Amino acid sequence: MNDKKMIAVCGLNCEACSAHQAMKNDDNDLREETAKKWNEQFAAFGANFAAKDINCVGCRNEGVHSGYCCDCSVRKCASEKGEENCFSCADFSSCNTIKEFEKSGINIEKNFKSLNKK
Repeated sequence: MNDKKMIAVCGLNCEACSAHQAMKNDDNDLREETAKKWNEQFAAFGANFAAKDINCVGCRNEGVHSGYCCDCSVRKCASEKGEENCFSCADFSSCNTIKEFEKSGINIEKNFKSLNKK
């Protein structure tokens, strides 16, 4: 897989994601740990992750995606607009989809700025 494709549309590094690591290494303990962590972290959003569902090829790759990644409004928006990622979109600074998404604690602008430092 192309490394560039392992950067999610929100700027997260899919290679570092526990769902991707669990699938890549067929690690059931990590699946259990991730499901528990995500259920706690995203309880306010009605999270209900099961260990069997913790598998992901990466946001921008074809195949299986875990939990919220399947229904991610940011991922869907970028796809509909034909954008590679949120930060490249002309609507970035005024995007309501991003504002809603960032309530989960993920800061998209910060993600992309940290990528550019590397």
